Amino acid sequence: MIQDEDQFNPLNTSEEGPRESEIVVGVWDYTCWKCRQKTPVIEWSWQSGEGQMWTEDDRIGQKLQQTFPFYRKDYTRTADAYYYCNHCCSCGGVQGDWFVSEWVAQERAAGHLPSNVVKLKMDFEHVLQGTVHERDLVGAFFREST
Repeated sequence: MIQDEDQFNPLNTSEEGPRESEIVVGVWDYTCWKCRQKTPVIEWSWQSGEGQMWTEDDRIGQKLQQTFPFYRKDYTRTADAYYYCNHCCSCGGVQGDWFVSEWVAQERAAGHLPSNVVKLKMDFEHVLQGTVHERDLVGAFFREST
C-alpha cells in the first residue's frame, strides 16, 4: 500500500519528485489539399488524452517543432491569427486544423491508427506557467489517476 502519495505524484514539487509532464503525439500520413502529395501531420494531447491539432503557446509549439519541423508557427487568414500548425513537407502549405481534425476523427472511427506515436517530455516549469486550461488538463489527469 502506498503510504506517501506525493512520492508518486508527477506534479510533486519536492527535489526528489519527477519534474516533467508528457505530451503524446500521433503522426499521421495525410494528403496535402494543395499539391496532393503525402505529408505527415501531427495531433497532440496531454497524457490525459485532452489535446488538439494546433497551439498558440510558444512553449508547446517550439517543443513540437523541434521534433516535427513541419509543425511550425504561421499566419492563417481563416483564423486571422498566428499559431503552430501542420505544413505540407512538399509545398509548405498550411494544413487546416479543422480539416485535419475531421480526417483524423474519420480515420480513428474506421479503426485506423497513426503511423507513429511519440512521447515528448515537458519540463515541470512549463506546466506551472502554462495557461489555466493547460494546468487544469494536467491536474485533472493526476486527480483521476490517484
